[in-house]
Amino acid sequence: MCIPGLPAGDVFALPMNVRTLVTVLALGLVVTGAHLLPGLDNSRVESGMRNGLHLLVFAVFAVVVFETLRHKRLAAAVLTALIMTALIGGLSELLQYMSGRRPDALDIARDLVGAALALAARALWLHAASNDGNGTSITLQRTASILISMLIVVPLLFWSVIIAAGKLAAPAILDFEQWWNQYTYRAVNAEIVMPAARSGALQLELFEKGRAGLIVSPMVTDWTDFQMLTITATMLRGPATNVTVRINDSQRRNDWSDQFMVSAVVEPGGSLVRIPLAGLIEEPGQATMDLTDVQEIVFFARDRRKSTALLIEDIRLE
Repeated sequence: MCIPGLPAGDVFALPMNVRTLVTVLALGLVVTGAHLLPGLDNSRVESGMRNGLHLLVFAVFAVVVFETLRHKRLAAAVLTALIMTALIGGLSELLQYMSGRRPDALDIARDLVGAALALAARALWLHAASNDGNGTSITLQRTASILISMLIVVPLLFWSVIIAAGKLAAPAILDFEQWWNQYTYRAVNAEIVMPAARSGALQLELFEKGRAGLIVSPMVTDWTDFQMLTITATMLRGPATNVTVRINDSQRRNDWSDQFMVSAVVEPGGSLVRIPLAGLIEEPGQATMDLTDVQEIVFFARDRRKSTALLIEDIRLE
């Protein structure tokens, strides 16, 4: 079978303009569809990874558009790549909104920043390649191109290092001494204070509201080789306080009807809360916890009064 205008037998040899359109549309559909996948927003680390992916994905998208068009006019190719980045980014956020998720206008800004950095790096590299001048100028342009390209991947690398560092720290989940610890927890109805007199500890000034405490997103998510979760805590101000510890895998994180919770008492003189992990997979009446995919530790004080302060010194696996 022959297609009019194409050589006999070469049914896949589409004209350049058609190939360009197909390539750009296919990539745009892939990028747009990827935005409908489950979001990465459950922790500061996940949000950082998501933001880094925005830079990288749209940098690649912009370069592909640019490369398919640069045989014409470079300026037009750059402008088209930026416009298409804005359109695809805006469409993706709109689809997220229509699917019930919260859109973020800053994501479009990140998309454009990634695209602009990639296009600037590519333009510098091409200019150096076409430059017949001295070697110093070419070297400087290519060095600048590489440095600009690195800016695209630095955020993703930063959050990847935090994940790797957290996994290497096992069995410790939080000891409040490592620089990356601060990215793995957040306070709920409480103010975080790093006590000067107690290094390696976290002080929580608890508000008089429901569910006041700490949510931890552990980088160590596979707990199958451990038997116990321990939390060392002390009441700095206030009487002995009941606390609830909830542990979530991916499924339970957003389903409060299916949960594993343990109650304990934190004393002014200090307490060690010990939670047997066997209970997570043998909980009566509940679905089995996936110990290879633990995503969250929720630590809430239940009995609070004015000026109640709680000190958490260590969270680890045994």
